[in-house]
Amino acid sequence: MSKQQAQYIIMLSFAAVLISIDQLVKIIIDQNISLSESVTFIPKILSITHVHNSGAAWNLLDGHMCFFTFITIIAAGVIFYYFWRSIQQSKWLNIALLLMFSGAVSNFIDRVWHGYVIDMFQTKFIDFPVFNMADSYLVVGVCLLIIYIFIIDKKG
Repeated sequence: MSKQQAQYIIMLSFAAVLISIDQLVKIIIDQNISLSESVTFIPKILSITHVHNSGAAWNLLDGHMCFFTFITIIAAGVIFYYFWRSIQQSKWLNIALLLMFSGAVSNFIDRVWHGYVIDMFQTKFIDFPVFNMADSYLVVGVCLLIIYIFIIDKKG
């Protein structure tokens, strides 16, 4: 096995772990907290609130599941393509793409399986939409990609 093949296996295994963690948290929430119920996790900071989101971030385009399914397939494919092509380029780029891929795939699983995305984390210190771990993967991945493009890649 080549070094590049080993890197692919390691990174895709990491993606599988991230997706599994997100799906497991969603299953636990779905089975233990009633829809719309909120449980304080860290007082004045974070609650666990079980909600269903049939749109995108902030419930935008609510109910357009075919659109989101199509867009997610395209986005995951493009992300995977760039990941496949850039595996030797930068660990930071690989991590950014891997996080974005994992978040997109995990929310895609929800959309296909349930017809909506299960969200659960609600910040109490700021008015922000309820989100899930896959959303966090996407946000962190995009932030790392921006840092990579504008800072890390410029140095090298």
